Amino acid sequence: MNSSAYHWSCRRVRVWACEIGYEGASDLFHSHGIDGKDLFMLSDSDMKQELKLEALHDRKALRRAIQSLKAETQVQIQVSYQGDIVDVLVANPWAYTFDHLRHDVADILHLPTREVILQDKSGFIWGYACITLVLDQDLSQTQSIIAVKVDSEGKGKGVEVAEEDFDEERNGVGMMDSMDEDAGEES
Repeated sequence: MNSSAYHWSCRRVRVWACEIGYEGASDLFHSHGIDGKDLFMLSDSDMKQELKLEALHDRKALRRAIQSLKAETQVQIQVSYQGDIVDVLVANPWAYTFDHLRHDVADILHLPTREVILQDKSGFIWGYACITLVLDQDLSQTQSIIAVKVDSEGKGKGVEVAEEDFDEERNGVGMMDSMDEDAGEES
């Protein structure tokens, strides 16, 4: 498990590049101040134009190494179900959807997947969107997710969600709150 690669310092990225045999790239990463977040967001054009990695093979090999590192990065997602918190460890949050989470939560709760829906505290139902919608730039969960058991007609049973069902101290402020703040700044 590599839960901290996203949070690596420039120095740690440089060490990683040396470990995978890219000493030259490590110097480039250092001179450009590439940290873990920047490493995960590097594009082929960044590597070619900004980092001056001319050889296609080098760029492709480095992309594969970054993708592998990205796939090893895991985050913990909290889901509230009937007053209990279910923690789900998510590998590669960039490729993980709420539907994947719904399946995993149903497995943990020993419920048929068709009987579980995921929603936010306002009742918005999450589906095939990427789980990163409820993560901030540091990959911390910013919004509560509630699992609701549906009845035979597919209707969710009413759920009252207490604020303490989501560990905001560990996971930061609510996403909707931060989105409202951002919208206020644009006005």
